[in-house]
Amino acid sequence: MILLGSAEVGPPIGVLSTENRDNWNKAYTELIKDPVNKKSVDEIQKSLFLVALDNPMPELNDSRMSMASKQFIHGGGSRGNSANRWFDKTVQFIIGQDGTVGLTYEHSPSEGQPIAVMTDYLVDYIKNNASSGLEDIKLEHWPEKLEFNVSENVSKYIQAANIHIDKLVDNLDMDSFKFTSFGKEFVKSQKLSPDSFLQIAMQYAFYRIHKVPGAHYESAATRKYIHGRTETIRSCSIESIAFAKAMLDTGKSDAERVAALKEAIASHKKYSIEAVNGFGVDRHFLGLKLIAMENGLELPEIYSDPSFTRSTHMRLSTSQVATKCDGFMCYAPLTADGYGCCYNPRPHDINFGVSAFAEHPDTSAKQFREALESSLLDMHNVLAKTQKAKL
Repeated sequence: MILLGSAEVGPPIGVLSTENRDNWNKAYTELIKDPVNKKSVDEIQKSLFLVALDNPMPELNDSRMSMASKQFIHGGGSRGNSANRWFDKTVQFIIGQDGTVGLTYEHSPSEGQPIAVMTDYLVDYIKNNASSGLEDIKLEHWPEKLEFNVSENVSKYIQAANIHIDKLVDNLDMDSFKFTSFGKEFVKSQKLSPDSFLQIAMQYAFYRIHKVPGAHYESAATRKYIHGRTETIRSCSIESIAFAKAMLDTGKSDAERVAALKEAIASHKKYSIEAVNGFGVDRHFLGLKLIAMENGLELPEIYSDPSFTRSTHMRLSTSQVATKCDGFMCYAPLTADGYGCCYNPRPHDINFGVSAFAEHPDTSAKQFREALESSLLDMHNVLAKTQKAKL
């Protein structure tokens, strides 16, 4: 019934949820003036999750992983599946005609790792055929098609949303890939933190491209506290830049480079521990800023100080979202001249989702991928060389 019904193209109401909050609020207010629309929207909002059966994505000459990234982030625009979403929903399971399967999740109520844990559970559940002993559920009601009436005003909002989402889609540059030369087991064999190792590799990759330090955000979970969400791990440090410079300095020995690497990793690991325990600085600064704004107080001068504004212009937005299954997560950069880099370190390989904005002349997802792969291999080789020297 559902498959037969989906053969008929309905009004692209879902594309309205791609809009920025102000535009979506106006369109939503207009949409639910019609009682039929309001009933359908209520059903969507009350549901636990959505399932989207997608048409093929537009041909973009991407790898399968990069194409999947775009399919799950934005759906491919008005020419693809962006209207086949409700982006306010926390979890939407996406099933493509080519067998691509994943999910789109809305960040507000959840961090990435709980979603990854759920994904592993579902994959294991399917692999183990865990539903084989369960009785079929007796349906009290057959699935019903949700009807929408499109007024002239709603149609105008849809046209505007199509234009806006296509602009966003065209601007998002993705290069998602599997790094197969080694995984976290090699890093652990060197008695180093895999997460810190990868963070320093990203710092090295950014520096070898741009030759300047890049403010670098990594999310730290503060779930140990009631209502805790995240704190910022600032991966760019004096030690990370010293390491990058040492790797690029032909006059440095391998032993000096390894020493610089270990100092950078130790610095990152120390900051990480402080952040997850609530001793970072960014959420504290945010809280003070919001208190001032909510009470009509003048913002302290530090918020407009060049050192503060530059250090909070996060050109690298990164996060480890680990799964046991062969999966990965991805998202867009935080800044126009930055990169997004989400990663899943597995025992013998690492999945990366790298993003940049196409319209910025200084950034390229492909260029960052190549620099990151080279940096990881450099770091592996310098460790291997010094280890052999000791033997």
